[in-house]
Amino acid sequence: MITRRWLPFLVACILSSGGSAAPYRWEASVSPRLLSPTDTLEIAVDGAQHYRGSSAQGGLVDVRYGQVSLDLGGKSLVLTTNDKTVLTLNGTVVPPETLLEHLPKGLAATARYDQRTGQLGWLDAYGQPGAPPAPSAVHLDIVPWKGPAYRQGERLTISLSTGEKKRLGSTKKPIRVFIPGITHGLPLVEAADGSLQASFTVQPGWNYQDVPILLHTGDSASPGRVYSGPRFSVSTTGPSILGYGPQAASTSLKNIPGWVDHRSESHLIDPSTAELEVSEGCRVLSFTRRVDRSSFELESDGPGDYWIEFRVSDRLGRPVKKRWILRVAP
Repeated sequence: MITRRWLPFLVACILSSGGSAAPYRWEASVSPRLLSPTDTLEIAVDGAQHYRGSSAQGGLVDVRYGQVSLDLGGKSLVLTTNDKTVLTLNGTVVPPETLLEHLPKGLAATARYDQRTGQLGWLDAYGQPGAPPAPSAVHLDIVPWKGPAYRQGERLTISLSTGEKKRLGSTKKPIRVFIPGITHGLPLVEAADGSLQASFTVQPGWNYQDVPILLHTGDSASPGRVYSGPRFSVSTTGPSILGYGPQAASTSLKNIPGWVDHRSESHLIDPSTAELEVSEGCRVLSFTRRVDRSSFELESDGPGDYWIEFRVSDRLGRPVKKRWILRVAP
């Protein structure tokens, strides 16, 4: 089982300052789309903070000089780097200059940082769908195979067939799995049928969309190459309600407009499941279902308190609902 206490070499590289592992938190890449051609490092925050997306910025803050500037949905976050910070590009450790060189080509990323100090532990950057980052794609099976995303606690097995193993010319070299934000060097071991396999369990807080599986051939003495496999998504956090309204209105309004802002950490909201229910004396005139904001119009019989309940589910069938009171005043 892969836990947040990573493989020994990663711990040695990043967390060698002693008990600094605990403060590091997850940042999850959730979108294959970029905010603009020049702001090309896309990250979105997991957990209770609700940022739509983010991008790395240039200008006065530069990763070459010990800082990384991120735009988190309009809120700026500047992280610092030091000699223990690890930057990877498609599974290979790179200097800041190399990362900057590839930003215009379009990258997604996951990162880990200390919330108390703003210290960046590691940042894994990788190519976007449609722009293969590795020398050659490789066929991998993921068991169980499903869509649109895997859930918390599911155990995934990655399998490389004997034919693919020979095609890579790596029958005698070790092959390790690199999945940005999930594992840095999980070994593929030979199974009874001759294939190579590696397994891990989806952990809490993993909300990744279109994360690639990369294979490393070779070892520290002979690094070999990096190959790209399939992409997959994991989602361990259900949908949430961010805001809603109105909570007060006037009888002078013939039609009372309302809205509910909702989101999924892995962009899995199913708008077709959205439902709106109101109490007696209040009627729904229109209801528009969307991925991020559903809107509606109501009318009431007159002054009084009415309840409104909104419900929606994501594509994994996880529901969320919100009921609130609308006070209509004379």
